[in-house]
Amino acid sequence: MATQLFLPRGDREIASLDRRMRRKLAESVHDLCDAVRTPPDLGELDVNRLTDSLAAHRQAPQVFARYFETVYALASGRPGEGGRLLREMAVMAEVEPRFEVKALSVASMGDEAAHFVRLLNAGESTPIFAAREPQYWNDFDLRVGLALDLIEAASPPLAAEIRALVVQAIGAEPRDPAHSFGSVSSLTLWGAATINLESHRTVLDVAAALVHEAAHLLLFACAIDYPLVTNPDTERFVSPLRRDARPMDGVFHATFVCARLFYFYSALAARQPEALSADDLATVEDSLSYLAARFDDGAEAILADARLTACGKGIFDSTLDFMRRAAA
Repeated sequence: MATQLFLPRGDREIASLDRRMRRKLAESVHDLCDAVRTPPDLGELDVNRLTDSLAAHRQAPQVFARYFETVYALASGRPGEGGRLLREMAVMAEVEPRFEVKALSVASMGDEAAHFVRLLNAGESTPIFAAREPQYWNDFDLRVGLALDLIEAASPPLAAEIRALVVQAIGAEPRDPAHSFGSVSSLTLWGAATINLESHRTVLDVAAALVHEAAHLLLFACAIDYPLVTNPDTERFVSPLRRDARPMDGVFHATFVCARLFYFYSALAARQPEALSADDLATVEDSLSYLAARFDDGAEAILADARLTACGKGIFDSTLDFMRRAAA
């Protein structure tokens, strides 16, 4: 069986996925504008100009943030706020983003930090994120650049895919040490990878986080029209990368991430770029066995209990084929 759906996607395919994401966004914007209804709420918004902007070029995570916050505002009966958010979205959508490294703080992101914090905390039972100056910022922007160089040295196709998917690398630290996180991405902030600076001190750490979160962003895009699984979110299963039980969609994501990290570390071990220290190489070797075991755990759960869609089955079968070939 071909491994094409698992391996890094080429520029044309990523561009196609990006267009699909933006097309879906544009279609939904018309529905949101209809839901806002009254002209005072929409103000001077030119809906056609907004949708033209969405179609014209890549969009920043802030644009996706405004869309989802509009959905939440309308669901809570706040059409005036929804109209304001749509107007902000229209201004942001006209600007084609460039890759940025930011801190999740007011000093670095301005008012945008509050939007990121709200959306990152939205799926958590306890708030984890806060907009504050990170203690371990140091040279994070430099380490992100070196991390991308390291990924390039290991696998140019993987580096190209990550550059096409990640628009912003966000350095953050937990609001409360008792409720930490590793790295995070969200459909509501598509294009952003938020990385815990406390637990990602080395270039290799940051590179792994970028591989990890880009894998999630890829799956979000692949599943924009059809889900990966049809198991309801109320069902919970053991996940290979989390202590708490997760919905099957989360298990699928974690299992795919394990395989993508295995792909990255295998490439590092094979090529051993000069930037990789002896300590890094030891970490890579240890991580390969760990990731293979965690992938097996996730794959077992998927094979036993997942109700895969055609989209999910294609990606999972391809991933399973890659990992079986790697173990042979």
